[in-house]
Amino acid sequence: MGKIRRQTASVPRGLIRAVVVLIFMFLPLLVTSCSDSDSTTKTPSPPGGETLSFLKAHYRTSHNSYSGNLDNGYRGSIIQQLDAGLRFVELDIHCEIDGDNVSFIVGHSDPKQYVDRTHGNPDSYDAEDWVNVVTKWVHDNQPREPVILAFDWKKDKDNDTPKALEALHNFFAHTEEPSEMDAVCYPKDFDADTILDYPGKILVVLSGNEDVRQYYSDNYCFTNSQCSDKNAHPVAHMFVEYQAGNTKVSDGEFFYARAADDKGSCDWAQGVEDEHFTRLWLVTNDSCKWDETETTWKGPNLPATNFPYFGWYARYTHGLEAIPIFEFGDVDWKSPHSPGKGSNPDVAVNNLGHVVEVHKSQNSDHLYYSIGNISEDGHSIKWDTENQNYTDDRIHGTTPSVAIVDHLNAYDQLLLIEIHVDDVDDPKLYYRFGLIGTDGGKLTGKITWQGENWTHYDDGNHPSVAINEDKMVVEVHEGSKDYKDLWYNVGGFDGEEFSWGWNWVARKYNTGVRPTVALHGNLIFEAHYDLGNPSPSDFTAPCLFSQIGLLNASAKYIEWKWENPDPDKTNEPTYPFPIDESGSLYPSVALYSKGAVEAHMSSGGGIWWRMGKTSNSVMAVGPTKDIQDTYSDVSASGTKISIAASDTHVVLAFINDNNIYYMVGLLK
Repeated sequence: MGKIRRQTASVPRGLIRAVVVLIFMFLPLLVTSCSDSDSTTKTPSPPGGETLSFLKAHYRTSHNSYSGNLDNGYRGSIIQQLDAGLRFVELDIHCEIDGDNVSFIVGHSDPKQYVDRTHGNPDSYDAEDWVNVVTKWVHDNQPREPVILAFDWKKDKDNDTPKALEALHNFFAHTEEPSEMDAVCYPKDFDADTILDYPGKILVVLSGNEDVRQYYSDNYCFTNSQCSDKNAHPVAHMFVEYQAGNTKVSDGEFFYARAADDKGSCDWAQGVEDEHFTRLWLVTNDSCKWDETETTWKGPNLPATNFPYFGWYARYTHGLEAIPIFEFGDVDWKSPHSPGKGSNPDVAVNNLGHVVEVHKSQNSDHLYYSIGNISEDGHSIKWDTENQNYTDDRIHGTTPSVAIVDHLNAYDQLLLIEIHVDDVDDPKLYYRFGLIGTDGGKLTGKITWQGENWTHYDDGNHPSVAINEDKMVVEVHEGSKDYKDLWYNVGGFDGEEFSWGWNWVARKYNTGVRPTVALHGNLIFEAHYDLGNPSPSDFTAPCLFSQIGLLNASAKYIEWKWENPDPDKTNEPTYPFPIDESGSLYPSVALYSKGAVEAHMSSGGGIWWRMGKTSNSVMAVGPTKDIQDTYSDVSASGTKISIAASDTHVVLAFINDNNIYYMVGLLK
């Protein structure tokens, strides 16, 4: 069938450019006196409890936060970064002066360089618009902890520096009444305060050129008591960064910061005094975490990276107990077991403990299923029917996928849907529903397929299917052409009749390979492997991406988070969220009532898994874990793994030497 790319409805731009006067009016609500501790955010307490001091806390941090997925990194949009738990964002700024007008342009080494203006970021280079995004997010979400906003000043000091610094300072201060805007306590006081003293606040850092920072430190005092002439010297509302190698440290400079060395070492930061923040950027790997048995110091407060969601960074910040704390679930995996031979397995489990599995023969294009139940001890699957062939000489198949509902019908039967590819040379997608009987609540017997045969509903490869309790179906797949477009179909029942939306015409939603999808209620969690962009100006290496959306059941389409808000760019695909690095292959995702589970293979055959939790526009993900850390003999081969979850159990299927293995995990 032909493909029609989905057209997103035009949305008016949500980020309205504000003049400085409006910023003056808005930010006092966010950056108020140090005694204000109101918060509406319902998040777990920080790791140090209610008394965790500001300087002892660790923060998830991005480097060049405005660059999105440009400039050799995968950061997502500013909003995605904040939704995912980052609490330090950085804007490189270049001042431009035209008479009395001072503006600040975002960009890396040059104005406008490596600025990602798509998919939730403002379609602007003006720093005011980017500040508005951060302030609006803080206002709307009221995080329990502060958000640190860093301006990295890129221009050398010159005769215009005083005017430019005054303009930047005035973004955040009523200079006429400095006592009302004592937004940032004197840096030395922070260790006596707790994180909870700064809910819903923005704390501002001035970084960058040393001479400019020096001028700011010399000309702006940091508390009212410091000001010998309060009418002449406005109170400073920025921390000032000190970088290793600077010639001197001025009063008010509070951040020690530098890049990691060529080997990613953090050792230099161990010598930094406790009363200072330490920001290390271009953190690249676990080498920045040293042996905690030798020192109680656990690393920089602000470990910054271009890859803030990849497995190693999630593990690193998890080890640092970085704020905010997410209440991710966990899995207690049990030993793997194998029912037989096969390839390309796909598995489904529900809250009744029912398990349905489909796979392809290792020797032919025939498909098989097994049905069973989670064992009474919860450690394995007790199969009732194994390796039942459900294809014949007319119907062949590869890469099957299966999904089951969470309840039995009036006849104590379980509904399932199966989809697969037939004819690899001209790949076509087929689906069919089936019913499985029960005995005492346990699945038993064989599948009773509904209808006369499988139905051709689309063309493509590597499909994945999910179904919810309202019998709504979401299916994703690769396109059938050489280019790897990703498409989805949504279908549902009208009485006893099932139909796909848009007259069975799929909607394109992204590019990539090996898509996987999960559905719980109306929440959709999708992941896929992206082949990367080889362009030198926008280099991106292959990695795993995910995105979440809401199912619009009546219209049979998905409202992805985040759609491009620019009405002139509605044809662009949605912005996927990077979740793991190059070398991660063949993702599989599952949803349950309290969160998500994601698993994937590594290029070396290991199986990594992680927990997730929805957070506004993204699926926030926890640290990746290697199953081989628990079961050293687990190694996967082939080109597919499958994970499924109920509210109590997780089931993982994988191939090793043509054997299908299953692991059952207890959710906790």
